[in-house]
Amino acid sequence: MARLERGDGPVAWSVRLDEPWVAAQALPLSAAERAGLAPGADAWRAVRRALAKALVAHLAGADAALAPAPGGGVTVVRPAGWSVNISGRGTRALFGSARQPIGVDVEPLSPEAPVWGALTPAERAVIAALPAAEQPRAFLIRWAAKEAHAKRTGLASQADPQAIETIPHSEGTIEARWRGVSRCHWREHDGAIECVALAL
Repeated sequence: MARLERGDGPVAWSVRLDEPWVAAQALPLSAAERAGLAPGADAWRAVRRALAKALVAHLAGADAALAPAPGGGVTVVRPAGWSVNISGRGTRALFGSARQPIGVDVEPLSPEAPVWGALTPAERAVIAALPAAEQPRAFLIRWAAKEAHAKRTGLASQADPQAIETIPHSEGTIEARWRGVSRCHWREHDGAIECVALAL
């Protein structure tokens, strides 16, 4: 994490948890910070949480403490005024931290057909007009934006994907609208779509 500069600006950190250097970056979790880590759940979940704690501490230049957030995820107890968000799939993880609410999502690329029921009518029309080979990636970009935006609002457990409208803004950015508007910055990296949402 030495290359991550301290400061107030939003930071997204993409990590492969099975890299040998990762364990040295994690900070120990207190009993309270381990709350909600169910036995037998994703074995990497505690590692992701410990890395999220380390990220906030590094950026803020201060001791950090997390707590389980209502509806899932974690919230920053200290230092005050910071936000952190985590997304993970197996050994792949994406973290976001900022002095404002932030949401992140990582979705491994897949050739599977879009989940049409997760899209608004306008989104379905745009994706259905693409060649079949391009549809899975186009869907995952929209899906990652929906997930990141819902997490940014703090209401991810209440969000209906069909209610979140995504509108491409420019290459690498897409707006998501539901209970506010997020500018979602996405990229294709290491076989996945990674997305970070911040309030517009």
